[in-house]
Amino acid sequence: MMRASRPRAARGPGRPRRAQLRIQVLAGVVLVTLVALGAFDFMAVTVLHGYLVNQAGGQLQSVRSDYRVQSVDLAGPFVHGHIRPVGWQPPPGIQLYRPASGAGR
Repeated sequence: MMRASRPRAARGPGRPRRAQLRIQVLAGVVLVTLVALGAFDFMAVTVLHGYLVNQAGGQLQSVRSDYRVQSVDLAGPFVHGHIRPVGWQPPPGIQLYRPASGAGR
């Protein structure tokens, strides 16, 4: 069976509609792809942020457990990490902490 061929001009506006439909489908696919990429990016950043915060928190807990608070006797031989010279006296009006006898020892 053979179809009667019509002249190209008589085929009608079917071709432009088909091209317009292709453009709309392509735009839809690009839009869905961009939305999916944005959602995956947001999830990845959120998960990675939580992981890194937990890692840092664990490291800080570990370091904190390695050290304990100690009282410092400023009247001892050291002042600000340096050995105090013989005969050194604090500036006038400054009181150094002196623990009660037997406290902390």
